Amino acid sequence: MINGQRLINDGLDHCKNNGGETWTYNQGVILGGLVELAKANKDSSLLARARELADASTEDTRLNPGGILREPCEGSADHCGKDGPSFKGIYARNLGELNRALPGRPYDAYLDRQAASIESHLDTLGQLGVSWSGAPDSFDAARQHSVLEGLTAAK
Repeated sequence: MINGQRLINDGLDHCKNNGGETWTYNQGVILGGLVELAKANKDSSLLARARELADASTEDTRLNPGGILREPCEGSADHCGKDGPSFKGIYARNLGELNRALPGRPYDAYLDRQAASIESHLDTLGQLGVSWSGAPDSFDAARQHSVLEGLTAAK
């Protein structure tokens, strides 16, 4: 499911990459899995592979317009449905795990930038919508969970 840009597409079709969307959680789940496999197997090559994938996802301008993580469904009529608002949190949490597993914590600046954008867009009650760089669309547990993951990943 890894495409030519080293991003993870959302599915297979007859055992081949289906070219589906590159949701942020797909990028994050593999990072977290590779970190845990590296620990369990004491295999640093898995961390090197995770870093290649993390570099691709943190540098991709479609996923990070203006340097801030964005879900492909942001701005859609359904505001990413019921589960989409939590995707960026999954990505941030797993990127944070990889960051802590690598020497020099190479993703500190990226994660700090996400947290700063979140903090600057919180409403007076400390809430944020699906966008980490704009006005809130609505508030629910998925959105707040994602925001908390984005903030704690930077710590």
